[in-house]
Amino acid sequence: MRLAGVGMGMAWRGGAASDGAAAHLRPLAGGAVSGHFHAAAFSHRPLPRGPLELQPTVAGLFETEAPRGLLHLLYDDRPITGLGESELWRGALWAAPIGAVTAEPAA
Repeated sequence: MRLAGVGMGMAWRGGAASDGAAAHLRPLAGGAVSGHFHAAAFSHRPLPRGPLELQPTVAGLFETEAPRGLLHLLYDDRPITGLGESELWRGALWAAPIGAVTAEPAA
């Protein structure tokens, strides 16, 4: 099934992650990188060529329809009985470093 989507998450490479992030990260392929990602799926639509601005691109998805589903993107190397892996065939990626992660106290 082909869907358009918008996702968010974080990846960590190197030593141990800060306490605020470590509880949410899981090893990705090869184990050198850990991460945690989610996505909202929408009906398929082609992306325009050239640079894409984050805010208008994401707003355009949410303004024209409701998400068809919410996904927890996983790395799963178990045999066929596992959930399988999520794949990105074509798309855009916006990335930025995270300065600090802090845990908020439970309400």
